[in-house]
This record gives sequence, C-alpha cells and structure tokens, in this order.
Amino acid sequence: MNLIKLNATPSTNTFLSELAKDNTLESPTVVITDNQTAGRGQRNSKWHEEKGKSLAMSVYVRFDKLRAQDQFYLSMLVALSVQKVLEEFNVPNIRVKWPNDILSRSKKLVGILIENTVKQSNISSSIIGIGVNVNNTNVDSLPKLGSMYTQTQNEFDIDLVAKRIVEVLINNLKELKPENYSKIKEEYEQNLFRKDKVSSFENTQEIFFSGIIRGVTSLGQLKIETSLTNAVELYWPKEVSLKY
Repeated sequence: MNLIKLNATPSTNTFLSELAKDNTLESPTVVITDNQTAGRGQRNSKWHEEKGKSLAMSVYVRFDKLRAQDQFYLSMLVALSVQKVLEEFNVPNIRVKWPNDILSRSKKLVGILIENTVKQSNISSSIIGIGVNVNNTNVDSLPKLGSMYTQTQNEFDIDLVAKRIVEVLINNLKELKPENYSKIKEEYEQNLFRKDKVSSFENTQEIFFSGIIRGVTSLGQLKIETSLTNAVELYWPKEVSLKY
C-alpha cells in the first residue's frame, strides 16, 4: 500500500485524481490530511472541517470485475466499514443515513464521496473520499453536525482513526464479490437511519410528505412507503431528501 500524508490540500479526492492519471499508480494508494481546505461532498456540497481536528482521506483502488451496475454495493461496504471503526472507538448509536453519511445520535460525523472510473460497463477504479469530524468543537451550533469528540467527550488520535479506517476498508474490499452482495445489503439495511420509522421528506417539487423507509434497491434507490400514494415508491438520491 502506498501512503501519502499531506500537511494541507484543497481536496484529497482531487489530489488523488491527479495522481491517478498515471496508470502506474499503486492500488491501493491512500492520501491523508488533517487540513483539507476545500473538501467536496455529495451534490457538490462543501464538507465542513476544522484545521487539525478533522480527518480527510481518499483511497484509490483498482478493480478487476466490478460491474458498474453494482457500484452501490461498494458504497454500502464503505459506509459499513467506517461504521465499524467508529463503533470500535465507542462512538454511540452509529447509523448510516442513505446513501452513505454516518451519524451518531442523529448527528452527522462522516461524509463519503466515491468517484468511479467506468470502462466498458465495469468500474476499473475508484477514489473513495472519507471526511470525519474527529475532535471538532465548532459543530455544536450546527443542528445536524457532530464529531467523535462531541458525541463522546473524548479526544481521539486522528492518525489512529485513519489507520483503522484504512485497515478495515482494505480488508472489507476483498469481500466485494457477488456471492456476498445479499449479506452486504442486509447489514446495510439493518443499520439504516430511520428505517421503519415515520419520517418527513421533501421531493424535487419542494413538496413535503411523510413516509417510512423500508430499505434500498440493489441500484441504490431508497424505498419509501409514502403518504403521497400509500404505496412503496423508489427514489434516487437527488430526488428526495430526508428531513428529520
């Protein structure tokens, strides 16, 4: 494994993406910093960070036979890997908020951004970006954000957190095989935030509605039993947002 530690960078995903233009880049290659100045999240959002207290890391990995249509299994596996690590550090009540945010007591601690390179219907490589609020203290004023520190009142060694995420993730990626897909999906749904609970949602028409999350599809759509139709409807990430 190739490990690169940076004092600062605008984005570990962008840094690694530039390196990946060289086809000889080792798989896996990991880039880590505690000072990411312009991190990116899902839907082009910015990742909220605090210098010296946040962990930003990206992992470059190549695949031999991962179908593009199976990319959500990669997303689920990454989320479950990070969840496992936070539980090892005794962060309480960890859940995965669809599609792949990690929450503790309803507070977002981790954002994940996966960028895939697809060739001939297969994912040839991925850059897995993971941002973790570790020892942040400036998130208390933001109602949906938290950190490992705010949730436990304990400070953590950022390098140790990064080390465990890399170890668990790389080990779990070995299990990303079709014969394990049903197990991955089952575990993901067991840990899905607000599953089987009445929740509030907003769709692209800015209509608010109540519904109950019933699970996900293999493609990554969210199954919501919605008050709009009294039936289970399927939504892509950009089609609905959970308001809790």
